[in-house]
Amino acid sequence: MKIKSLLMFLVMLAPLTSHASLITFSSGSDVFLPGDTVALEVTVDGANPNIDWLEVVWGYDPTRFSFQSLAITQDVLFSTYYYDAFNIDDELILHLGLLPGWADVLGNTFTLGTFSFTALEASAAPALALTEELALDITGKDIAVTAVTAPATLILLCLPLVLLLFKRKL
Repeated sequence: MKIKSLLMFLVMLAPLTSHASLITFSSGSDVFLPGDTVALEVTVDGANPNIDWLEVVWGYDPTRFSFQSLAITQDVLFSTYYYDAFNIDDELILHLGLLPGWADVLGNTFTLGTFSFTALEASAAPALALTEELALDITGKDIAVTAVTAPATLILLCLPLVLLLFKRKL
């Protein structure tokens, strides 16, 4: 009976977990030929509304793709004081400075814009591997990049109490 209760509790926890990825990409095609323009739509998912400055670094293969530009959406343009995307060697770096109240306009999930690459050889869409994330609030302090939902946080705080209760009944 005790194991059954613990399993039921863990099943109830599953839907309350928070998102781990902040930025996702999608492309309109799976295969590109040399010289093709590769457009990756960039979506921000579950961003912490307290972010003032965001820096994200991805690794990619510059022998297959040449980074060209980032075109951000008009809503994002009006919600930022600074944005830039550039590459250094095999890294793609995004800097984004967000105005106070940006989440009121954009929400926590929004389309940032489109990264453009040029294919240098026949290949699938660029694979961007996250290597670094930095988010700062308006005072310059490090903060969590993604917003943690209140239920998930509450469950994490209650978990030790529940484990103690189960231990006591044993």
